[in-house]
Amino acid sequence: MDQGLPGLAFEEIVQGNGRFLTRSEYNQLFLSEDGFSWQPLGWWIEL
Repeated sequence: MDQGLPGLAFEEIVQGNGRFLTRSEYNQLFLSEDGFSWQPLGWWIEL
C-alpha cells in the first residue's frame, strides 16, 4: 500500500542532497516517521 501526498509524484520527492528517491526509499521514509518536514519542493530529510 502506497503512502504519501495526493498528486505528489515520486520524482518530486528528493533527499536533502538533491538525489531523487527510489520507490523503496520513499516507502521507507514514511514508515520510519522520523526527521521529516514539508517543504514546497517535497519531503526533505532533516538529520
